[in-house]
Amino acid sequence: MTQEPLLALQLGASEWNRNMAFVSFLIPCFVMGTDIAFSCQNAADFVGASSPGDIVIGGLFAVHSEMLHTEEDPIKPVIQNCAGFEIQVFLQTLAMIHAIETINNSTLLSGITLGYEIYDTCAEVTKAMASALRFLSKFNSSEDAVEFKCNYSDYIPRIKAVTGASYSEVSMAVSRLLALQLIPQVSPASSAEILSDKIRFPSFFRTIPSDFHQTRAMTRLICESGWNWIGVIATDDDNGRFALESFGVQAMANNVCIAFKEMLPAYLSDSTFHTKVDHAIEKIVKETKVNVIVVFMRQFHVLKLFKKAIERNVNKIWIASDNWSAAVKISTIPNIKQLGTIVGFGFKSGDMSSFQDFLRNLHEKPTENNKFLREYIMLLSVCAHLEYHDFQTCISNQSQDDLLEDVENKHQIWRDDFLNANIEPGFIQSTILAVYAIAHAIKGQCKNRNCKDPSAFTPWEMLNYSVCHTDMILTYVIIPYTYEQLLEELKKVIIIDDDKEIKFDSNGDMSTSYDVLLWKEIDGHMEITTMAEYDAEKGDFIFEDEEKKKDFLNLKKVQSTCSQHCRPGQMKKVTESPHTCCYECVYCPENHYSNQTGRKLPENYNEAKFITFGMLIYFIAWIVFIPVYATTFGKYLPAVEIIVVLISNYGILCCTFLPKCYIIIYKQETNTKSAFLKMVYTYSSKSAAEQAHKVVASYKPSKFDKKILIWTGRFKTEEEIPLRIPPEMLDKARNKARVKACYIMIGLSIVACFAVIASAKKAAARHESLTSWNLAKKAKWRKEAALAAESKAK
Repeated sequence: MTQEPLLALQLGASEWNRNMAFVSFLIPCFVMGTDIAFSCQNAADFVGASSPGDIVIGGLFAVHSEMLHTEEDPIKPVIQNCAGFEIQVFLQTLAMIHAIETINNSTLLSGITLGYEIYDTCAEVTKAMASALRFLSKFNSSEDAVEFKCNYSDYIPRIKAVTGASYSEVSMAVSRLLALQLIPQVSPASSAEILSDKIRFPSFFRTIPSDFHQTRAMTRLICESGWNWIGVIATDDDNGRFALESFGVQAMANNVCIAFKEMLPAYLSDSTFHTKVDHAIEKIVKETKVNVIVVFMRQFHVLKLFKKAIERNVNKIWIASDNWSAAVKISTIPNIKQLGTIVGFGFKSGDMSSFQDFLRNLHEKPTENNKFLREYIMLLSVCAHLEYHDFQTCISNQSQDDLLEDVENKHQIWRDDFLNANIEPGFIQSTILAVYAIAHAIKGQCKNRNCKDPSAFTPWEMLNYSVCHTDMILTYVIIPYTYEQLLEELKKVIIIDDDKEIKFDSNGDMSTSYDVLLWKEIDGHMEITTMAEYDAEKGDFIFEDEEKKKDFLNLKKVQSTCSQHCRPGQMKKVTESPHTCCYECVYCPENHYSNQTGRKLPENYNEAKFITFGMLIYFIAWIVFIPVYATTFGKYLPAVEIIVVLISNYGILCCTFLPKCYIIIYKQETNTKSAFLKMVYTYSSKSAAEQAHKVVASYKPSKFDKKILIWTGRFKTEEEIPLRIPPEMLDKARNKARVKACYIMIGLSIVACFAVIASAKKAAARHESLTSWNLAKKAKWRKEAALAAESKAK
């Protein structure tokens, strides 16, 4: 056994092909005759892994990448077998099992045992829905029948909660079905932003952030690196489309232009898949100015795309979504370094030592009730003699129809190093956290009940408990039995992970930070390293040391812009392209100057603030006039009127003309044509230099700034405002706010004048005037004062 891998290392490419051909020839010799290895003959065969318990939790994972489709005619409604064994997702099922076993061996549920039923969705909505139907079937029903009811409050289904699914498209379909009975679903991987909608998905939770935070992080990385001309490739499914839409909104808000968007079919069985992959590669090669590609795809899609890209010698910067940013099977593709630089965003991970110990002892576990583990061992028997990447490829290429039924001497072929090498810590952590969240909701339900009786509580009651997590030790908080109050309480829940606080938001999402991952070649192997941490709340990158910060800054060396920045003395000329990032730089005509085309002029051209202050003085003067005039009498009344008129007029005149008079009298050297041209040129040069080195959106608006942006009509709601905006955008909004404030004060002054005129006309009709009213008031005060003096003298 130990000699075979060593021999395989020495095989050339042609020998590898002969070897695989020989393996393909041997496999049919060992398969079962008439019984297909994992075919679904009844409902029990449909379960991938199971274990009994007092309370059963369901699991949905895409252990295989595709479902085989029959070529029979006519097509029959039969659940088919699957192909493309996914090691990374298989590890997630093991993480769920490990978490449940750890809970059962602890005092967390005090004598209550958790069981599980894990199903393979094969990345297909159809197969996932079949599993969900079984989840909904009545407990202890011999026929696995789902009863129709108008009220499911007292209905006891087969399981109490569900962990999964792996993909957002599957979770959307399953969640709608589970919502019928309000069965809690906690996903460790589905990140589509739409799943945050609690009206459509009332029982859905997840232990990861939504794609909104990921796309904002990507846009931030792009802006920090000075890129504004990029391409996007996504899977043509719900997850890919929603991610693309979210990214498009973020990119537009930050002046990033998308040169092209390519959508690949969601299923590998699609007959157009390879054609569209080729078309995407051609587009990348054709767009020579696009050096940054954002990829929202499943791992097996990326695998196919990258193999084609390596063949065409494509070299770009690839920005990976959380789905594949830590995929070992992609990082071990031969010649992967030829693709260029890969940087991506992955979920924050925790300590994996306990799970790694579980994997080391996995070969001791029985396989009777775990078809996934049994299939993995069968795959080992077929592929064990191959080296690492060939071994990975061999496993992925087998289908369930091609495997041995029984394997002896599994200890001789076991490769726990392979499993450890394929761990994606972020997904393992989120899966374990999902199980613990469900366990603590169960603990809350079982506090005053006998939960060894499965009918002790119904799944929907679990929605009335929120959880928090402290280094894998969670505590629960009992809250009132309404879903709206649950969301309010989830806002208060604090999760302590590695001394950092993580909170559930109002949508049931876990707002954790991201690891910024950089694929680096170390000792001839591609390693996935953590370059930085992205704080989703603050929108900033955090670096452990200067070396990692240097890696981040090195990304700026790659240019990905449609047009170069125009130099001083040049202006932007609009081209036929619909993108604002594409323009031509042409020299300004004689006696003209450039202002970098939508930036502010020098400060001495900004009149808005002076006009605002002038109007403010005018407004305040007349507001103060009313109480002063009412309390003044005699010869001082005309003086008050004169003073207010002078203050209001001189306020406007001084604020408007005094700064100019100061320049004319005391700064005569700056009031010449040459000084004027020099000042404009200096400002333009400085602005161009700043623009060339700073990010497009570098200012983080405060709460007051956001109110100004909304009040001036730049955005409708605070949610639309990006985390960072260009400073020029805020300057424009402030100037517009000043002008708007002036208009309001002018309007109020005019309204006040008309009100005074109307009041004066009515008073004149009554033979009254402000002066007579003032004199009468003062006479009354004098009379009251005299009476008070007389009474005091007596």
